[in-house]
Amino acid sequence: MLNTIGGYFSGALFWSWPYFRGLILSSPNISGSYYMVFEVCFRMKDEVRKVLDEMRPMLQMDGGDVELVDVGGDGVVKVRLKGACHGCPMSQMTLQHGIEKTLKKRVPGVKRVEAV
Repeated sequence: MLNTIGGYFSGALFWSWPYFRGLILSSPNISGSYYMVFEVCFRMKDEVRKVLDEMRPMLQMDGGDVELVDVGGDGVVKVRLKGACHGCPMSQMTLQHGIEKTLKKRVPGVKRVEAV
């Protein structure tokens, strides 16, 4: 539990502090904690989407693409590799050393990237 102004946030903290700072302090009670988690998740999803959009042209140069499927509250990003990336023997390397590494570096809270 995290003590906030006038209340507590009773959820698992999967995101880093910059994503929580303004949201936690603005909610004075427990009833708002679910709303805060969803808002934080949406903000994180937007950040992931922006980074993937920046990476997309590099994948498209080789005939591939990536689609954002989900960003879980536990920091797991699920993507779908498309085009030439789908079924490519090097897709796991692209996923781990390209997409996952970049997302972890640029989006606080990303723990892992999985292909679905």
